[in-house]
Parts: sequence; structure tokens; C-alpha cells
Amino acid sequence: RIAQLEAKKNIPELVTILQKQNDESRVAAEALGNIGDKKAIEPLTTTVKTSTKTDLRQSAIVALGNLPDPRSVALLTSVLNDPDLTVQQSARDSLKKLVTQDPQVAQLEAKKDVKGLIALLEKKDYRAAYVAELLGKLGNKQAVEPLIEILKTAPQPALRQSAAVALGTLGDGRATQSLITALKDKDSGVKTSVGKSLKQLAAKDPNVVEQLLPGLRKGDAIAKEALSNLGEPAVDPVIGVLKDLDINAQSHAIEVLEKLGSARAIPPLVATLTDWDLAPQVGKALEKLQWNPKTDADRVHQSIAFRKGDDLRKNWSLTRQILLQDVESGNSRRIEYGLYAFMSLGNPEVVPTLVKLLNTKGDKVLALAYLNCGEPTLEKAAEDWARANGYQVVRSTNVQRKIRWGQL
Repeated sequence: RIAQLEAKKNIPELVTILQKQNDESRVAAEALGNIGDKKAIEPLTTTVKTSTKTDLRQSAIVALGNLPDPRSVALLTSVLNDPDLTVQQSARDSLKKLVTQDPQVAQLEAKKDVKGLIALLEKKDYRAAYVAELLGKLGNKQAVEPLIEILKTAPQPALRQSAAVALGTLGDGRATQSLITALKDKDSGVKTSVGKSLKQLAAKDPNVVEQLLPGLRKGDAIAKEALSNLGEPAVDPVIGVLKDLDINAQSHAIEVLEKLGSARAIPPLVATLTDWDLAPQVGKALEKLQWNPKTDADRVHQSIAFRKGDDLRKNWSLTRQILLQDVESGNSRRIEYGLYAFMSLGNPEVVPTLVKLLNTKGDKVLALAYLNCGEPTLEKAAEDWARANGYQVVRSTNVQRKIRWGQL
């Protein structure tokens, strides 16, 4: 029946079916768009504004894309901010269709007139989003600065999103900092497009990753998210942050490496397992990367990372051997790790060894850990060490213990 009405261009009857908002209404909307009579604009606009049926609204939006008119443009532009993302996308598609029918746009596109297209872009009207992406495809670097300005200042999220897409396509490093800033955009669609464009740039320009590393070191959530989405270009620079002396920066790097999911991160993460404070986070990251320990040392360190005290005590001979290797390694952080692990496991037989190690390899940090660990012999050894090294011991009831004897 609707096919017959469409063939006869019976607009009043098709509008009546449209307004019933039943199963036939969507087909009626499509028919009105196919006919192309501007008398259908108002009822289609009303349907988009008032219907609660997403599929019907989408059909009406598609129909308006066949009806070039300022009223169609106004409605479609307003729907770009619709709460329903599928409706938003339909509006973008219909606007794009209207723009391609615009004589001025068609002429500029045919001539590849970059200056003319930039002038049209800067009007920021309904044609600008299409023009932005067109400038990206044309590949002329004259468009970089105007597109950056659009990304920074355009009030329409769809236009900012198109500018971000175009800048990614152009691949010019001048856009890097503006794209990083745009990661804070309130619109999720803009942020998604910005992330994809940064990934495109990072594949060509290492400077993209370098500009995100200061934010990573400070724990900036946006920088971490961006690096996590950049893929392989981000892996080695983030691994480099593991070498920082700042434990917070290292922790942020581990978080990003876990999300990046690259096997290249496994060896440096395994090397970081012997950091007492970072070990639990490193263990979790390695588990996510599906790492399987291959050596006895790796197995012991993994068990410590997951704080599996019972397993370590069951294999005490091996545990003791590996931890002694750690404290004899000559690496201050690894020595600290081994001693903390010994104290946390709380085996009395190692107390004389721990006292000796404090006197030969100890420092103020280690002495404080001994002093507050809850094991009397070690606490006395820490007091003796402090006096021998010119420190005064002041006892307090409000002490935050780094290590508690036998805590694992």
C-alpha cells in the first residue's frame, strides 16, 4: 500500500500513516524522503522531535537528508546533541548528504580549492564538519592550523570531532599538543576521535609519546589513558619510566604497561618484581600479560608478589636460598626487598642473619623497619645500629609499620 502511495506521491496519506507511529510509519517516512517534496519537512521534523521510537526517528532523519532546506538543516543540527548515539549518527549522515548536494561545496571539492574550503570551514556552519574531514583527505598542510583552531574553539561537538579526525589524517606534529589538550573534551565522541588521531600521529612521530610522559609521571589520568591506547609506539618509552627513582611514576608506568598488553614489557616488569612496594602491582600486571615463571627465583618472587606466605614457608629451603641471593646482590633496592621478605615470613632461624645484614648492609630506612617490626631481637639490633651510627632513638605510640614480623 505504501509503495502505491509513494508512486502516486500521495503526501497527505503518507503523513497520516507517519503520524500514527505504528509499524508502517517508518516505511512512510522513507517514502516521503524518496518523493523529495518539501511539504514533508514539517511532519518529519515533528516525528523526530516527539516520537519515542528510535527506529522511526532514524527513518525520519534519513528522509530529511533527502530534502535540502534550511529547516532540515536546523533540525538535523539540533539532533547532533541527541542523547541517543544512534540518532546522532543518523543526523551526521543526513547532514553529510545535504552538504554533498551543496553547489558551493561541490565546486570547491572538485577544484580541490584548499583556501576556499578553509574559508568555508571557518564559518562553522552545518557544512563545516564535512569540509573539515575533506581537508584532511586532501592532505594539504595549509589546513593544519585552521583545523587546530576549530578543534579548540568550535561550539559544536560534531565539528570538533571532524577536526580531530582530519588532523589525524594529515599527520602533522603541530597538532599533537592540541590533540592532547582535547582529550579533556566533555564530549565522548570528540575524545574517542582524538585518541584515534593521536594513535595515527604516534605511529609516525615519537614526539607524541614524549609529550605524554610528563603527565604519566604525575599520574594524570588523561595521559595514562592516551598512552594505554597508543599501542606499540608507547611501549618502550613507558618501559623507560620504570627506571625512574620516583616510585609513583613507576607505579603509573606499570599500570599503563598492563593495559598496553605487549610481551616486550615482561622482562623489565620481571626485573621490577624485586621491589617490595611495587611487587604486588607488578605481579598483577604480569599475570594479565600471561607470564609464566621459568626459574626458581621467578617462582619465589611471584609468590612474594601475591603475598603467598604459606607456599613460601612450605618451600622454605628454596625461599631462603633465593632471598639470600637478593640480599647479597649488591643492589640496594633488591637487598631491601630480600630483608623485608625475610621479616614478613617471620622464620626465627633467620634472625641472626638479619642482624648481621643490618650491621653490614643496613641504612636508616632498614633500621627503622627493624625497629618497628615487632620482633624483639631485631628491634634491639636496630637500636644498637642507630647508636653506633650517631642516631637517637625516640619511641612513639603512633608508629606506622612498614613491615610487621610474620605478616605474610
